[in-house]
Amino acid sequence: MRLLGASPRGSALSDLGSALGWRPGSSVPSERVLTLSPDLARRLRELALVVPPEGQTVEAAAVEGTWEGEMTEESGSKSIIVRFRLEGSQVVGSLTTRTGGVAMDVPLKEVSFQKGTLRFRLASGPSPRPFVGRLDGGSLSGTLHASATGPPLGRFALKYSP
Repeated sequence: MRLLGASPRGSALSDLGSALGWRPGSSVPSERVLTLSPDLARRLRELALVVPPEGQTVEAAAVEGTWEGEMTEESGSKSIIVRFRLEGSQVVGSLTTRTGGVAMDVPLKEVSFQKGTLRFRLASGPSPRPFVGRLDGGSLSGTLHASATGPPLGRFALKYSP
């Protein structure tokens, strides 16, 4: 729960508890729920938390959603949009880049999120490029590589976009 509370989407749950004055072992009158701020009500509606099967956790719910930012390589920087969603307990996603008026949407391969580290492969060009990054609140940042064991070729920095 702490990890979700640190994410932009999961923080809505922490804010809900604060807004209602909830404490462990206490109850909340339904009338208090009707007085939530429009912003908190909107954030709760946007919260798409997938409840895992009994005995399993889905840590990757912390990265689910749309992230916008830049990818920087030797050839320069470009704007990117990365979308993650849960399919069962697996994370899937895509990366979108724009060149002029043309958008290119590329599916991500081998997406994983464990212990705050996000990994995926971008399957474009002759060989998939691995990305490795860390979640820090509403930001994801890290490096991209030519191969799983190769040195970093560039960096990426993303912000959660509700």
